Amino acid sequence: MTRLLLAGVAAVLMGVAAEVSQTSSRLQIQIPTELFRPAGYAHQEALFGIPHYGGAIAQRLVYPGNYTDPYTLCSDSEADKFVNPAQPFILLVDRGGQDCTFVSKVRRAQHLGAAGVIIVDDRCICGDGACASAVACQPVEPIMADDGSGADITIPSFLMTKMDGNIIKSHLQANQFIQAEMTWSLPAPDDRVEWSLWTSAQDSAATAFKAEFRDVVTALGTHAYFTPHYIVYDGEEYGCRDDTNHCGNLCTNAGRYCNPDPDFDRDSGLSGADIIQETLRQKCIWLHYGGDKASKGEQGIGERWWTYVQTFSKKCGMGKFVDSSCISRAMSEAKINEKTINKCMDESGGLQGDIDNTLLSEELKEKANKSIVVIPTVYVNNVVERGGITAASVLTTICSGYAGGTEPKVCSCAGQGSSTAVKLCVRNGGKPPGGGGASGASTILGSVFAAMLVMGAAGFLYYRKSQEAMRDQVRGILAEYMPLDDMDAPGSNARVPFISHHGAGNGNAGNGGGYAAPKDTRLV
Repeated sequence: MTRLLLAGVAAVLMGVAAEVSQTSSRLQIQIPTELFRPAGYAHQEALFGIPHYGGAIAQRLVYPGNYTDPYTLCSDSEADKFVNPAQPFILLVDRGGQDCTFVSKVRRAQHLGAAGVIIVDDRCICGDGACASAVACQPVEPIMADDGSGADITIPSFLMTKMDGNIIKSHLQANQFIQAEMTWSLPAPDDRVEWSLWTSAQDSAATAFKAEFRDVVTALGTHAYFTPHYIVYDGEEYGCRDDTNHCGNLCTNAGRYCNPDPDFDRDSGLSGADIIQETLRQKCIWLHYGGDKASKGEQGIGERWWTYVQTFSKKCGMGKFVDSSCISRAMSEAKINEKTINKCMDESGGLQGDIDNTLLSEELKEKANKSIVVIPTVYVNNVVERGGITAASVLTTICSGYAGGTEPKVCSCAGQGSSTAVKLCVRNGGKPPGGGGASGASTILGSVFAAMLVMGAAGFLYYRKSQEAMRDQVRGILAEYMPLDDMDAPGSNARVPFISHHGAGNGNAGNGGGYAAPKDTRLV
């Protein structure tokens, strides 16, 4: 059953049953004018890379291929043959190649210096009689999914149809200059952004984000409305309703709601049903502490939900995932009423018996509407977030979704290079690390002035010490060579070298009261 579920996910990823919304991006050919289309070109946007929300990339389109063999950019040898045009460019490459993912193509293009990538499909859409292809047709364009290694991709990429790609390549083959434009927009209707996170109760890829973003959510307050969603698999699609033994312990409610085995051990450890149980618990926590049944001030924020999922992940995790005492402690730390949550789980339909669970069924329906195939996934104003899910990237996208002039103070932390910088900025009341604005300049000037005072004081102390040392040296020199009458003054203990001492107090006044002058004082 685990393989069956994973195979189903893979099929969806290939685009057999899902399409990604294109409302956030647009592909256009600006030059030459005969290739311009008022509605732009049909395309799929990659689920990796970083799009320029609210911006555009309009550059020369470059195709390094020879127009007879496809340029797939699947090997370093192909990349080595590329000659950089010495100006910003968008690279056009072909889909296909042996063991070559979308991510690997775009990564090589990024290393070559491309500002963006457009991949031309190598397959026709079934039913398009005007299209010819050497490989089997496909019902829809595939999703440009992340292969799991795309976190380092920073440039955007699109997939366009084979028919449109052939038209563009024919113009390039005729040595025509083509300017392609990739644009992105994020609906910004008002002063409140609505966003959601698709995850699971056991989502290791989102653990860090959930821990980092709690303070950001609190700082956004009522300026943003958040909703968590959980991925659940429909057991009926995989034959689990007809034969519960077919799916074993992967499902609940007589095969209705399923999840793949999280530790790939069907005989011990966690089961898919365990994940579904925690999913339902976290949905109930959200409902009562962030959703419709929460107090007005908590709705869309759910601070206690964030606290619970972070505490549960840290203290229960895989080892104590179904440990009731660990779960109780996590809810207690988050100030959650355990009885209320247990009642919610039961009243929604529970997990036993051949009955529907209203909360889990809602997640199945929403998952189908959004064509969710990868977690974690973030939607902002109903547009999917591209690239890695981090506190820095998600905050930047959220802040791009406000109507002009309505951004909350925490948006001054958007655009930070790392989630750590975002965290410091949020905890500093919306002031980016290192200053920012007049208050930041005052802080810097104050620091410089304080440093100057410290350095000045240290210099003065060094000067005083050196002067004292110099005076001590002078005293030592004078003690060696001061005049004899000073040294023979009453009470003086000084002695002149090489002058004999004949005993003090012999009454010889002519010898200065105690010393006999040498017979010969000439210098030789």
